[in-house]
Amino acid sequence: MNKNIKVAVIGFGKRGKTHLQNYLKINGVRVVAICDVKKCVTTHQNIVYYRDYKKMIDLEKPDVVSICVPTSEHYPIALHCLKKGINVLCEKPITLTLTQAERLLSVVRKNKLVMQVGYHLKFDNLIIKLKSIIDSRELGKILMIKARQSHDWGGLKPFGWLLNKLKSGGGTIIDNASHYLNLFEYLLGDIDEIHAFANNLSFGKAVEDNAIITVKFRKYILGEIETSWLDSSGRNNQLLVYGDKAVAEYRETNAERILEIKRYRQDKDEWNRLVREDIYLPKGIEQLGKKDCFPAGEKFLFESTENMLRLFIGLLEEKKQRGELKRAIRTLKLVQSAYKSIKTKRAIKIV
Repeated sequence: MNKNIKVAVIGFGKRGKTHLQNYLKINGVRVVAICDVKKCVTTHQNIVYYRDYKKMIDLEKPDVVSICVPTSEHYPIALHCLKKGINVLCEKPITLTLTQAERLLSVVRKNKLVMQVGYHLKFDNLIIKLKSIIDSRELGKILMIKARQSHDWGGLKPFGWLLNKLKSGGGTIIDNASHYLNLFEYLLGDIDEIHAFANNLSFGKAVEDNAIITVKFRKYILGEIETSWLDSSGRNNQLLVYGDKAVAEYRETNAERILEIKRYRQDKDEWNRLVREDIYLPKGIEQLGKKDCFPAGEKFLFESTENMLRLFIGLLEEKKQRGELKRAIRTLKLVQSAYKSIKTKRAIKIV
């Protein structure tokens, strides 16, 4: 691998800081600059700070940029960088519109660059293990998948821009549920139909704060996503995969993070009683207790983001996408179909 890949981070809010801290862990990567509209403060003396990303790019000439700004700025910044021959890692969602996303894909192909979108959940080590368990058919035939992603954000800074639909593109669906729409297809293949319901009880009807999305896969598997910005119990990330042999459960909260494979059998001596036959915790992956967890699941976020960035840097030498960009564009299509379903009050066929 190139031992001196120059990286610049555009947007130095919470996600921008996470990208910086994880890039610093990767051998062969050198963060040369950070750009933000506000004055940046950090202890890293060798990093130059800018408020104009175009000036930063012209002067620093990075090989890679991480784009960690409001969604409405993704397209113009990514397009400028790609036209300059710079590889891009952009936080999700890729853009506000499919037309914008397809334009970026065209430039990526034309300039033979690498672009990836920050759906970090599938880079979590437990999710990677779950994917291998599903593919090995340890769960048997998959029947249904259910996810819950929620937290008690409440519209507070530094993410207040999410309440502005022109900047964010929507509420908890595009913010939270998009992670699982992306993950669902990564784990189980294409979604064929989507039906969504949402309400807004707190933010003046600007964007949705609670939603339920139901999906049907082409393999006739059923799926459901519950998402909320107003879960007073705190961060809740849960994924259940139901097979005809066993059930997999992934949980990530402020208090724990775990993957379990559960099987039950009928008690022969008592009617309607199920007995847990086996609890499977993948070898080498231990449950994280409270003492191991950072506030608001930061340890989880750091691990998955680090894995994502390492893969992205590794792809630069190969100049290969591995389908990540096209999958991110499809995820945007699913998100927009969910909003269309809410507006039309009907299920939407994905074509």
